[in-house]
Amino acid sequence: MTVEKQISSQDESHHHSPVAVDLYFNEGRYYMKDNRGIFKGYSKDDMKGMLKMMNCCGSKAPKENLSDVDKALATACFNEVCEYAGPLAGYQVGVRNFGGDKILVTKGPKIIKAENKPFPMLEGILTELFQSDYEPQLPYVFGWLKAAREMMHAQTAMPGQCLILAGPRNSGKSLFQDLVTQMLGGRAGLPYRYISGGTEFNRDLFEKEHLMIADQVPNRDIDSRRKFGSKIKDITVNHTQSLHAKHKDALELEPCWRLTVSLNDEEENLNMLPPLDDSIRDKIMLFKVAQTTMPMESHTPSGRKQFWKALTDELPGFLWFVENYEIPETMRDDRFAVKAYHHPDIVEALSEMSPESQLDELIEAILLSASDSWQGTLVDLQTYMLDDSCYRSRVDRLLRHPGTLKKYMRRLHKDRPNRYEHTKSHGKHLWTINR
Repeated sequence: MTVEKQISSQDESHHHSPVAVDLYFNEGRYYMKDNRGIFKGYSKDDMKGMLKMMNCCGSKAPKENLSDVDKALATACFNEVCEYAGPLAGYQVGVRNFGGDKILVTKGPKIIKAENKPFPMLEGILTELFQSDYEPQLPYVFGWLKAAREMMHAQTAMPGQCLILAGPRNSGKSLFQDLVTQMLGGRAGLPYRYISGGTEFNRDLFEKEHLMIADQVPNRDIDSRRKFGSKIKDITVNHTQSLHAKHKDALELEPCWRLTVSLNDEEENLNMLPPLDDSIRDKIMLFKVAQTTMPMESHTPSGRKQFWKALTDELPGFLWFVENYEIPETMRDDRFAVKAYHHPDIVEALSEMSPESQLDELIEAILLSASDSWQGTLVDLQTYMLDDSCYRSRVDRLLRHPGTLKKYMRRLHKDRPNRYEHTKSHGKHLWTINR
């Protein structure tokens, strides 16, 4: 409805001009356009204050008679509407604008100031934790941290790989994650339920710079692993993210996030990770960590407290080193600042667990146990394998979705072209599989 101020003799004596506003009511809220032309919902008291400010509805208390407090409150409701108010990952206190929406950041991260001083304890722990018989891992860790710190200083969302640590129990993986939290502002979010599909609500994650998964045991089926991979790709690459809060519309914001995952290196734990295909390879770092001897006692509350203080006291010196670290030319990446590192042992383990590897094993057992080769279409292949009473259930689970056989065979052909040959004859796509 349109609410118009009625002209009375009293109004005329005060020279108040008529004001018209479009005013609506729904479920306990009054709706009126703000200064942007957008309908916003207000409480009854807030609406009263704004109508008085506008000299609407024959109010006996025009704006000239309002207190300074009432004027300030009414003006804020009308002119300073924020779509979101709260901490926002990577941003210091103040007002921001994302896609035309005004955002009020109420609390910022605590950024440790880098100082040029030694960090012997941290250096020893990291050297032992990331030791490797292959290409050194630590330069990639330093590059990843450097890019993350640059993002925090710039207060601008930037792409960054998911850092994955695999190693023995109690090796120091979680300790490293806790240190990452401190280096990125002191706030850690637990995204496992959201990433695994356990909840669609994620507002709490938008308040934390470091998203960390540690020791959770998700579903290990291939669909869950691929969904996990899809979330990783979204978090690591897309600077705009949708905030979903209960009973509120989704809001597009740009949080400054970094994601880390730690897990034990047994097969059943590695099996939570997404298959290492081309779509995700450059978006994850795969580090193999070693059992680390801690330089101080940390098995008692007092010992743990002293150890943690000693470590955090060294963080300014380590951060000075990180921020001044020159990423080698061969390791630089235009998108992520540093190339993705994949430890060969972890890659091999993931390869053995991939669905295409499982298909290869089944083909070996069903088709090539008594023959050196097989030829036919994909339809022929799937039918033949499902006819095997011994392996039928495994084949059915692996190939239950349409198109999966074609996808897995293409991957096998790419990795092993001599074993999996593909030709086209008389309009038919034929596959030759050799022992």
